[in-house]
Amino acid sequence: MKLQRYNIALLPSDHTLQTTMVHISRLYFLEDQDEYILGPEGLPHITLCQFKAATLENAVTAYNDFLSNESISTIKVIIEKFNIRPGKLVNTGKFIAEYKIQPHPDLIALQLRCAKKLAAHHLENLTPSEAYSPHITLARLPVMTNKLPTKQDLNCPLYIDAHLSLGLSTEAGVFVKELSAHTLSSKVDSRGAVPFSLRKSSSVTLSPEGSSPTRRPLRSANSICSFIYSATGGSSNS
Repeated sequence: MKLQRYNIALLPSDHTLQTTMVHISRLYFLEDQDEYILGPEGLPHITLCQFKAATLENAVTAYNDFLSNESISTIKVIIEKFNIRPGKLVNTGKFIAEYKIQPHPDLIALQLRCAKKLAAHHLENLTPSEAYSPHITLARLPVMTNKLPTKQDLNCPLYIDAHLSLGLSTEAGVFVKELSAHTLSSKVDSRGAVPFSLRKSSSVTLSPEGSSPTRRPLRSANSICSFIYSATGGSSNS
């Protein structure tokens, strides 16, 4: 029996930012990509845990159980810089073009809680916590390239809002589809946990190490950073 691959991830909440990342991905890497490019079936995301499940119900039950123990559904993370690195695990022998996310202790702890919840549901976490390095993949490449985005494409570092989500994934890790509110709401767990998509969103700002996170009302990333590209795209100035 072939198992479906799923991804519990953080997705940028601002649609303009999503469009900007898709534009950068395709502008620089579309011709060279190896089965991983952002677009209609490749959403920008920060993986927490990839896993496989025999049924959609098993995946959604574990996800809703994870959500039921989290006090927030949206957090603010920091995009540090663009980076290209050798791939690991299923991407061994390839290169990953990515935006690195600051590995704040609160984000690392969130990933670990997600992994433990999957283990409690007897689902194997395919994103090892001991080597967790948060990022947003733009493309997978067969060879190194010198075509690199600049700060004119996306001015880093910057803070963004990102919300928790469950999605379908390819074997290469492409987040191809965010599961709908209808799908999640029809699969409430045995304790009556409310799916994220039906919850009122709040956000948390990742504070300096050693201090407590600061909660504040959710606001768009547009209010704290500006982007070169509009929702209709734009040209690049290298």
